[in-house]
Amino acid sequence: LQPGLTAAGYTTSVAAAGALPTGCANHIELIRSPEAELKLITRLPHALESKPVEPVALAPTHILIGNRAVPIFGKGSPLQFQHRDRQVWLPAQEGVLVNELPVTVEIPLAPGDEIDHGELSYRLIIVRE
Repeated sequence: LQPGLTAAGYTTSVAAAGALPTGCANHIELIRSPEAELKLITRLPHALESKPVEPVALAPTHILIGNRAVPIFGKGSPLQFQHRDRQVWLPAQEGVLVNELPVTVEIPLAPGDEIDHGELSYRLIIVRE
């Protein structure tokens, strides 16, 4: 991995043995989240940084249709979604399953959720630009 990143113009370094558990232990308050909220931790502050890094929200951005990622709120999305409270919601819809369960009430969605709609299946993902 490191040679490919270097060839692509990125500066890389190898962390010292034990750096990952030490970094996690030093920043556990940034990693832990309330039960009802998930956080995606993409990086922790460097020892020389003075302010903590804000966690990234875990709302899906795209729906994977076959091998094509379509924005959830863009043209070509096969279902109607809603965005509220920094989450993506799917209204109750007959014949739609999320993670093999029928959608009988509005539910919040997360990356990795599988949606079955008739003969078609989709997966929700996050696409970063």
